[in-house]
Amino acid sequence: MYKIISYNYNESLINSMYNCFLEEFDEIKQNKNIFSYLLTNNNTIYGIFSYKYQTDKIDIVLFKTINILEYYTENFIYTIFSNIILEFDYVYINKNKINPKYIILGELYNYNLIEENDKLLLYKKKHRYNYFNCLFY
Repeated sequence: MYKIISYNYNESLINSMYNCFLEEFDEIKQNKNIFSYLLTNNNTIYGIFSYKYQTDKIDIVLFKTINILEYYTENFIYTIFSNIILEFDYVYINKNKINPKYIILGELYNYNLIEENDKLLLYKKKHRYNYFNCLFY
């Protein structure tokens, strides 16, 4: 069964797991302002979501999954979006740091959070009691 766990509170457990994100973990370990959640199963890490935040904005540092079915990737995305991302007014995502792009961008479209507009994608959509703005760079 896949589980989502916080890196920041389970560092010693996570360091003992099989990990395909070694380069990404170096960045997380060096920067204490980055918070991360991992998708795990049977002592293996299959997905990573890392972010920095301030009061009203979140900067997604990394969002990757590997070697799992789309169903689990979509559930991981849904959980992250509904529990973390949608709580912020502004979201910044570096498109080069997300993988698989087509699933993650597809989920943003499904949430009606994206409308294309030339090169710069700045969006406002009402969600709950605030506006959600998403900027891709």
